[in-house]
Amino acid sequence: MDNPFELIVSRLDSIENLLEKLVNDSNCLTDENHPSKFMTVEELSLYLNLSKGTIYHHTSSRKIPHIRKGKKLYFEKLK
Repeated sequence: MDNPFELIVSRLDSIENLLEKLVNDSNCLTDENHPSKFMTVEELSLYLNLSKGTIYHHTSSRKIPHIRKGKKLYFEKLK
């Protein structure tokens, strides 16, 4: 019968390798080759030449569609 501690160490090593691969793959998705589909308030402000306050006012009155994630607002880019 195998040593249970060796089995645990072996499984932990394989889990670490999988996690490292996932982290590396996710880093490839977020680099400059794959631009984001969403803009932040700052990016939208520069793009539309509006102040951040105006953008916040329009989002609170639901004139601009947006997504709220925590305390951040995101705006979908149109093609």
